Parts: sequence; C-alpha cells; structure tokens
Amino acid sequence: MSEGEITVGVLGGLRGAHLAAIAAGIPGTRVVAACDREPERLEALGKRFPDAWLAADRRALLERPFDVLILASDCPDHGPQAVEALEAGKHVLSEVTAFHTPAEGVALVEAVERTGRRYMMAENTCYRARAVEARRLVASGELGAFVYGQCEYIHDIRRLMRAADGSSHWRAWLPPVYYTSHPLGEMLSILEARPVAVSAQSVGGRMEGTLNPMDLGAMTVRLDSGGLVHVVASFAAARDSQWLAIYGTRGMLEADRWGDGSTLRIRLGGEGEGGRAPSDVIEPPPPAAEAQGTGHGGSDYGAVYVFLRAVAEGVPPPMDVYTACDYTLPGIMAYRSSCRWGVPLEVPDLREPAARDRFRDDDARPPKMP
Repeated sequence: MSEGEITVGVLGGLRGAHLAAIAAGIPGTRVVAACDREPERLEALGKRFPDAWLAADRRALLERPFDVLILASDCPDHGPQAVEALEAGKHVLSEVTAFHTPAEGVALVEAVERTGRRYMMAENTCYRARAVEARRLVASGELGAFVYGQCEYIHDIRRLMRAADGSSHWRAWLPPVYYTSHPLGEMLSILEARPVAVSAQSVGGRMEGTLNPMDLGAMTVRLDSGGLVHVVASFAAARDSQWLAIYGTRGMLEADRWGDGSTLRIRLGGEGEGGRAPSDVIEPPPPAAEAQGTGHGGSDYGAVYVFLRAVAEGVPPPMDVYTACDYTLPGIMAYRSSCRWGVPLEVPDLREPAARDRFRDDDARPPKMP
C-alpha cells in the first residue's frame, strides 16, 4: 500500500468510471490508471481523470503501480480478470457477478487465499438504506425466526441487448437467473444466511422485443437456516423492480411495491390475530451527506467506501470472496436447474476444500449468442 494514500486503477469506462469517481471523492484516494478497449470510452476516462495513465490493454494496466483495481468489465469476464489482478498484486473491487462458472469461483477463492490481497464484490444493494433497516429489524427478533422471503430483479434492458456495432451484448444471452446477486445478495445480507440448494425454471424467450432465449426465470433457494427464498428475474418484463418481502414466525415486512422501493412496511401479528394487526410504515433515514447523489440511493458509495476502508486498515472487507461466492453461485446453479425442469441442485460452499475439488474443473456455461 502507498503510505497515506490509496491509488486506484479502473478497468471499464462505463460503470467503472462511475465507481472510480466515487473513490476519487473519498479523502486519501487517487485514480492513477484507467483502461477500456473502446477508444471513445478511453478518451472519456482521460477527460474524467486527467492525471490517470491510460491504456486499451488490461495487461498493460496491471503492470502499472497502483493498489486497488476497480473491475467493471463485461459481466462474464469478471472471474478470470480478478484472478489476473490479484496475481499482479492488486486488491480488487469487482462489479457483479463475481464469476461465470464454478471453476472460476474456485480459482478466485484460491487466488485470494494465495496472494493475500483483498477482494470484494461490489453488491450495492446490501448498502441501501432499506437493507440496513431490514437487517436491524430481523436481528432484533421482532419478526421471529425467518421462514420465507420473496425478492425480484426485474429490469427491462431490451434496449441494451445490442452493442454499438450491432452485435449481441452479453445481456442478450445471459440467463436472467444468472444475474441475481442484486435481489438475493440483499436478502442474504439481511438474513445473515447462506444458500445450500436451488430449484429453478424459465419461461423461455417469450417477451416481445427481447433477444434473450431465457428472458424470465424463477428460482427457490433453500438457506442453511431451513428457510426458503423465492426469486424472480427478468431482463424484459415491463417494469423495473427490486421488491422484497420477508416472513417470520411473528411478523413480516416488505418494501414498497410501486414506489422506489425504499419504504418498508412491517406487520406484526398477535396470538390469534394473524395478519390483522395494523401495519407500520418505516422510512429509512436518507443517505449520509457524502453518499447523496452517488447512485442507487447512496448504496454505490457504501460499497466503494467500505472496501477502501478495509484496504486502508488491512482487514478483510465485510463482503469477502466467500460471500461473493454465496451471492453468485445460486444463479449459476439455478440456470442448470432450469435446464433440467427444476431439479434441485446443491449450492456448493467454496469455503470447503472438498467442495472446491468437486467443482474445480466445472467450466460449463450458457451458450453465447453470435
């Protein structure tokens, strides 16, 4: 680490530029290198970070001296590129999802352990105000023991399924259940649980205007606590939603269904009253001043800040590589389950060497579209 300063390199001129700008606004942090393979994006990075060294090749980027890589390239490339960066001596803050196959997950875990570098997946939903408040409510015991949860990631991105040159973007062929770290990550962080099994099905490519052959899917995840979480994901359904609901043995809470999703409603039942007790509406506090305007209700700032603080203090980040596996693997296994008409599949725990050995060579993945 640079004494008194954290230096940052960024790979990816869209989302990466946004996260790097947040990092640059945190005292003691400086963006010194940036990379994108597209000339226009690289030029934009240079204008945004005029003191940064620029490169079109990521290997040249990794040869530069800096402390932290913000990795925001194409989603299917994150795993191998994170391993490259770790082996080049960089700490890595990776955009979601962490990797694309179980074998890549094994390689990532072992690279973190081997190099001793810090790694965190930037799952911003865990830092939104409603997640912090829901986590407090669940931990307080007001809802009782967790029984069942529902969450969804519905994001109509049909307009983004073609790249600038007309070719299909990864969003055009990636099964939506693969990209469920947003809803499931938030839920798992609230419940402080990990997934152990998943069953899923897909409706197939039936949405108008979509290129995706599996444009809506649903999965049920069993947790180590015994509870169940139902997740719906789509890149083409006609709304944008990251709604959630949590049911406990004494009460339930859910996010606002039709607003921006930040408001929570809690309902507690007394003996024999069931769900007839009045509901309380909870408005989580606004983000801190430094986080306002940084994207997604301040949650983008939260992910960047906690990682940089972990690097500065030399401690593991709160969402370490094993947590990244817990948030990423259910989507991968859900896709495989949907290809087998919903057969339940194990979600391996890559903390365990035996689980790693079973999946070390498992590089099966969805087919790419041309």
